[in-house]
Amino acid sequence: MAKQQESKEPLRAGIVVGTYGRQINIVDSDSGDTVECLSRSRAIRPVVGDRVFWEERAGAKAVVREIQPRKNLFERPMAGRRERPIAANLDYLVLVVAPIPQTTEQELDRYLVTAEHIGIDTVLVFNKSDLTVDPASPDAQIVQARTGAYAELGYRVFSTSCESG
Repeated sequence: MAKQQESKEPLRAGIVVGTYGRQINIVDSDSGDTVECLSRSRAIRPVVGDRVFWEERAGAKAVVREIQPRKNLFERPMAGRRERPIAANLDYLVLVVAPIPQTTEQELDRYLVTAEHIGIDTVLVFNKSDLTVDPASPDAQIVQARTGAYAELGYRVFSTSCESG
C-alpha cells in the first residue's frame, strides 16, 4: 500500500463548526468557506468551537493537523460515566429546556455546575411556554417554581414560545 504524500501547502486556520464521527466541518479563517476535513488520528479529536490548523490534500479530503490551545472545554456531564467533550472556547452557554418533555433538575444542574466550573456565564431559556398558559396547571406551576429558583440564584432566565413569541 502506497503511503500518501505529505502536502507542501502551508497549514490553514479554521474553526470547527460540526463534527460527525471522523468528519469535521471547518470554517476557513481566510475565505469563510466551510471545508469538510478528516481527523488524522485518534489523538486529534476536535470539538465544535475549536480553533484548528488544517491542510488541503490533492485528490483527498482535507486533514486536521493541530488543535490550538483552548480557552475552555465544555464536557457533557454524564452521571456515573466519563464526561464527553462537546464544545470549546465558549463565551457563554444558553440552555434551552421545555416543560414537556420535562428536563430533570439534576440534569439541568449538572450542566450549570459544569459551566460554573469552567467559568462561563449561563442563560436559561424555558421554551414552549405556550404549553403552560393555564397558571393553575401542574406544568405551569413547575415551570414557575423552576424559573423563580434559578433567577434567585442569579441566572438570567427567559420564557419563550414559538407559538406566541
